[in-house]
Amino acid sequence: MKHQMNFNSMESQIENFPLYPRELPIERYVTLDTTPNTTYHGAYANVNICAVSPLQKNQYSLGQIYAQGGPPAELNTIQAGWGVSPDLYGDSKTRLTGFWKVQGDQKSAGCFNVLCPGFIQVHQTVGFGTILEPSQTGSTTKLYLNFIIEQDNQLGNWWLTLKGNINIGYWPKDIVPHLGNGASVIRFGGETGSMASVSNPPMGTGYLPEAKYRYACYFARLKILDSQFKEQEVKPDDMKIYRNADPKCYDLLYPGYSGEQHRQAFLYGGPGAPADQCGPL
Repeated sequence: MKHQMNFNSMESQIENFPLYPRELPIERYVTLDTTPNTTYHGAYANVNICAVSPLQKNQYSLGQIYAQGGPPAELNTIQAGWGVSPDLYGDSKTRLTGFWKVQGDQKSAGCFNVLCPGFIQVHQTVGFGTILEPSQTGSTTKLYLNFIIEQDNQLGNWWLTLKGNINIGYWPKDIVPHLGNGASVIRFGGETGSMASVSNPPMGTGYLPEAKYRYACYFARLKILDSQFKEQEVKPDDMKIYRNADPKCYDLLYPGYSGEQHRQAFLYGGPGAPADQCGPL
């Protein structure tokens, strides 16, 4: 059993958590989402670690796994993967990046990484902010990390693990109450954020998925942990593509089974565009 700390109830802790910013950046997503009306206790993927062209302040670009639960007005989210954010890190290097949020009508809470109480890091040297070596665009050798977000079936906390055995830390179930009994949706894919005063930044490598594996960014060997805590490869009939941007800005290509190396996999990304050219949110 993983070592875990006791964490006080959400009700006693929420007052000390920072509010989620009222004025959100322009957030764009292209993700592959689960569709069945069931419960999930985790997600697995080989995540291609990508580099985007240098970003500026008020821009970020992510490749993430998400676990979500609760009604839309009270949505709880935890997510982790790679990210590039000059605002968070002061540079455009690709780093291990996470986020959590509890949405509410009157008050919302959450933050990136460990900028607020929430995520508890247990690894002594690897954590959010660790630099990840990205693949070289155009190279036939692609670098990836195996990311696992899974719920402990005894205490209910949500763990982030790399390479199958590097336990980074966990989100206590009490800070994400709608994930206490599992997630209702698992998502895999890309996300960008920007202010209206700057362009929508590149996603992935900056190439659209039609550029294929040599140039585009991808997720491979997609799996979920089902309602019985059993590991299952995702099924194409149970997945759908979500996009809130013009496909010329960002897109996702999911062919399903993609050979023994990648199994269930998809490509995603795009160049971005000026703020008014990626379509309505």
